[in-house]
Amino acid sequence: KDAYVQAAQRMAWPITSSTATTLVVFLPLLFWPGNTGAFFKYLPITLISVLSAALVMALIFVPTIGASLKSKSSSSSSRPRNTSPTSLWYAAILNKCVDHPGKVIFATVMSLVFVQVAYSNYGKGVYFFPPQEPDSATLSIHTRGNLSLEEQDRLVGEVEKQVLGIDGIKFVYTKTGRPPGAGSNAPAPDFIGDIKVEMLPWNSRRPAAEILTDIENRVSTLPGIEVIIKKEGHGPTVGQAIQVEVASKDSTALINTVELVRWGMSEVGGFTSESDNRPLPGIEWQIQVDRAEASKYNADVTVIGQSIQLITNGLKLGEYRPDDSEEELDIVVRYPEYLRSIRSLDQVRIETGRDPVPISNFVERVPVQQAGEIARIDGIRTMKVTADPSPGYFAGLQVIRLKQWLAEQDLPKNTVINFKGEEADAEASSSFLTNAFLLALFMMGIILLAQFNSFYSVFIVLSSVVLSTSGVFLGLLVTGSSFSIVMSGIGTIALAGIVVNNNIVLIDTFNRFNNGTRSLREAVIKTGVDRLRPVLLTTGTTVLGLVPTATQFNVDFFNRTVTIGDPATEWWAYMSQAIIYGLLFATALTLIVTPCMLMARERVSLWKVRQIAALRRLLQRDRQGVSEVVPPLPAE
Repeated sequence: KDAYVQAAQRMAWPITSSTATTLVVFLPLLFWPGNTGAFFKYLPITLISVLSAALVMALIFVPTIGASLKSKSSSSSSRPRNTSPTSLWYAAILNKCVDHPGKVIFATVMSLVFVQVAYSNYGKGVYFFPPQEPDSATLSIHTRGNLSLEEQDRLVGEVEKQVLGIDGIKFVYTKTGRPPGAGSNAPAPDFIGDIKVEMLPWNSRRPAAEILTDIENRVSTLPGIEVIIKKEGHGPTVGQAIQVEVASKDSTALINTVELVRWGMSEVGGFTSESDNRPLPGIEWQIQVDRAEASKYNADVTVIGQSIQLITNGLKLGEYRPDDSEEELDIVVRYPEYLRSIRSLDQVRIETGRDPVPISNFVERVPVQQAGEIARIDGIRTMKVTADPSPGYFAGLQVIRLKQWLAEQDLPKNTVINFKGEEADAEASSSFLTNAFLLALFMMGIILLAQFNSFYSVFIVLSSVVLSTSGVFLGLLVTGSSFSIVMSGIGTIALAGIVVNNNIVLIDTFNRFNNGTRSLREAVIKTGVDRLRPVLLTTGTTVLGLVPTATQFNVDFFNRTVTIGDPATEWWAYMSQAIIYGLLFATALTLIVTPCMLMARERVSLWKVRQIAALRRLLQRDRQGVSEVVPPLPAE
């Protein structure tokens, strides 16, 4: 009982500070903005709740339960503890390293630089969100022409025939016509329908990429029909990965810029499923009235407009409600059908108070591009170009290549191009995670300073956090994996909390051993050997706990099945792998580099003492030569 009480008292502050430093790592994630923050908000909430409960469990319930259990083992503390071969091997390595702490620290810092440069040149790239095995896809069907709903349905049916019967597809849902409403997510003007394809479970079919390639090969033979395949993802990004937003007050410059962006995508290459919302090719007539000329004929512009309505949609005269109807009917007058044509516009005559005058005397018909839907953002008309990266390409890299290509073009000065979609989400998330990591380091520094009352101890712990990121990229480089800004970034932040825990306990133990009864070197060696087993146990249990997630090993207790490679675990594999790689590397930092940094401080202090002594001897010799001028040197 006394042992449990003393252990709880002895480790209360290190455990509390270790938990607090881990909590402040996840605390900034609660304020993650946008769709990504809403998508991942339950992760920090869960971790903060669990860690808070674990702290109470460790400080109160575990000592209470342990003290209440009867132990048959001897409680004598005089029995010497056997030293394991691992401890002897580690002590021999640590003895050599503490003799050259500067070289060890320099090699560690250079490894950080080397790994970062190596991954940027030879790594597998950076994803915003990990690629997933989709379980469904949507075929967006486009064609040109002023088609009736029946004609559109016939074309959609041709695509449907090609899709039906493909191996691996479970259901096919078809819908013809444009959806009601508009907005930023409205389909392109040439959209006539879509087909949603739902696939069989992932373990009972071929890969989704093969199924979608088969669909693409079949529908590509249909003349006059363009089919854009969109995989249904489950991440925070809405819509296609690459979204280019073009804004301009000049409609002609806007259309030309959109056309230039589409041309750039074909020139750069690596894009697929490209589409835009430019209006369909077509002509509409604008009636321009020469008001000065019309005033000569005493012609009223309102009368001109009403006369033109007689040829087009008709002129509303009033409303009428029949006895057998609850709704009013419009009373509209129009010319006979054979007189409702473009040529009839030139033959319209209006009354001017004297004789009927042809409106062609002061009205001009001007053909202009037919406008479909007009979208404005902040009062400026905008159009959008969307695409996905081709297999083997990254959305971020494709956006960079497209930006470089556009920078070499002669764009209109009054046109603005903004990149949305995954590019904007990745930039915002990367900026937030970087700021969250720096804020976490600052809050951890405050907690560590309150515990150790030493800036150097705080520097040792925080430097180990920064250096541990080398392990993440080194592991990705060795295994040939990609870095996910979201999932690998969260894993790197979680890694910081784990690395801090080991270093806090290590430095706390060193401060207890370094009480003046033994040399600094002996205190460093004893600290390392004493904390070897706890550090290895922490690393081992954490790694083993994450291995199933990292390898996508999934146990379904309800259906009594065991699977490997389940897409449901694909997201978390990136996070788990980042923690495992970084933690294995950080363990070496904790057991080797941290003791060397503790030893380096003493080496620097001894170097300063030698320099001061040498300077004192130099001044003493000078004083002996001119003793009447130089006053005696103070003892301190």
